Amino acid sequence: MDKEHSVFKLAMKPGLYAGLISVAVSIVLWATIADLDIRSKLGYLTLLIIAFLFYKFTIDYRENTMNGELSYGEGFKFQLSMSVVYAAINSIYSYILFTILDPNMIEQIKEMAAQQMYDNNMSDEQVEAALQIQSLFMTPTFMTVSTLFGTFIMGLVLALIISIFTKKEKKIFE
Repeated sequence: MDKEHSVFKLAMKPGLYAGLISVAVSIVLWATIADLDIRSKLGYLTLLIIAFLFYKFTIDYRENTMNGELSYGEGFKFQLSMSVVYAAINSIYSYILFTILDPNMIEQIKEMAAQQMYDNNMSDEQVEAALQIQSLFMTPTFMTVSTLFGTFIMGLVLALIISIFTKKEKKIFE
């Protein structure tokens, strides 16, 4: 248990860095690009940056803390711990974005969704019904909670994949 605690403690700093870098990229996109659709597509840039950071931080952890050896499970635990911190920071930013920085963003998202439904040849009644259901979930609190879970799930998937490339087992015949 103490070793697991130390893994989380060691992962807090890189998770904080990943979260702050993600927030910085999001703020730059938010401040410079008015079109929400383009901004959301460029958000994939953040995913690539975070994947690179998870890889880099795990390699640093392996080389500097684990004496150059890291099992798949140890790498996964480290990255999952980073994901917890990263998700918490992103959800806090999400709440600030939807309540303070850009409270109109939720309305913009609803309008974009309605336009996409019309583009898919949905009738006015279908669009109206879908928007009524959607409005139940389009609140700052719900968006924050979904950001927390969505970001954590994304971190989980990244950890599963990146751990394959960061593992370095002990050599048996040395």
